[in-house]
Amino acid sequence: MAGSYVAGGDDGGSSSAAGDEPLRLHVLYADDERVNGTVMARMLARLGCTSEVVEDGADVVPALVASGQLPAGATLAAAGAGAASAGAGAAAPHRRPYDVVVLDVMMRDVCGDTVCRALRRVHGLQLPVVAATGNAHDVAALLSLGFDAVLEKPFTREMLRGALARWARRGGGGGGGGGGAS
Repeated sequence: MAGSYVAGGDDGGSSSAAGDEPLRLHVLYADDERVNGTVMARMLARLGCTSEVVEDGADVVPALVASGQLPAGATLAAAGAGAASAGAGAAAPHRRPYDVVVLDVMMRDVCGDTVCRALRRVHGLQLPVVAATGNAHDVAALLSLGFDAVLEKPFTREMLRGALARWARRGGGGGGGGGGAS
């Protein structure tokens, strides 16, 4: 059974003429299943995106710190995610800023909903955040946590394009970091 895509707010649709244009987004994807990360990186590349895949929600904040999109010392601790901090596993602070973050909702250590809550409520990050879940029965709850869209697994490349295209049209692809705020 194929998954589905639900947008929060104005989706803007996707024209068939733009369906083959590269999205030129830089995407951070968190998923604890390596095969999912590999498949997602390939799908993103075919859509004309670059990506970085991390293996847990705890790795998202350090990646955003390294890209300059969160301040040094930012943590998930205030959102109830334990002591995950920007110092653990953070790469050199020269990473390209991300245009969109895609989070698997259920991960072994720190789940995507916890990360999204921290990014929105603790850090005030306006970067677009998309939920990827195999259990999208509560889309409204995910959107209320601060996700901008929900992709139900398994999803196709075209469904992924639909979830990401609105940020490419808003000037994404330049690593702007704050895209998605209306």
